[in-house]
Amino acid sequence: MKRFRGGGRSFFKRVEVGASKVIRLSFEGVAEEDLIVIRSRGREMQIVGGVYHGPRIRRGALTPNAPLESLFPLQYAPLPEEVVHVNGTQVEFKRPATLSGIVFFDISVPERARVHLVVNGRSLLDAQVSELAFSKGQLGIGSKGVPETMWRAAFPETSEVVPLAAPGEYAVAFHRLTVRKR
Repeated sequence: MKRFRGGGRSFFKRVEVGASKVIRLSFEGVAEEDLIVIRSRGREMQIVGGVYHGPRIRRGALTPNAPLESLFPLQYAPLPEEVVHVNGTQVEFKRPATLSGIVFFDISVPERARVHLVVNGRSLLDAQVSELAFSKGQLGIGSKGVPETMWRAAFPETSEVVPLAAPGEYAVAFHRLTVRKR
């Protein structure tokens, strides 16, 4: 369990990743509003997960002069440990029918690690990633850190989405590509 600024608590697990550098992430029972963020950072895998129980806050609900404190406390709870199984570089989540709210995961994988993402039995990704988010059936740009992921669970994401290509293929807008090696 890890506590974040603002009182949010989340499931937390850190895993040393050996030479294999292939990470398999399997999520079953993912609902439309749930959020999975994957980013490449550091030399180990870190898994943070939680549940947001508060209302979804829509764009336009905040005015420039409205204090954010009026929205707090946002209602976060840690994921029950028994729904997340971590075995080496394999992470499995099975949502029980009794778990309500918006489930969110923020997963950091080692740099250059290959990620195989399976959501509700469908293989969505088998590639190296930088920052990636999956929500509402679409891949999009991921958040920079855990607090931003927790925030996005409460506020719907409206940034550009990346259309899924054929199963097992990852498509990205051309302007988002970066040359890593010439």
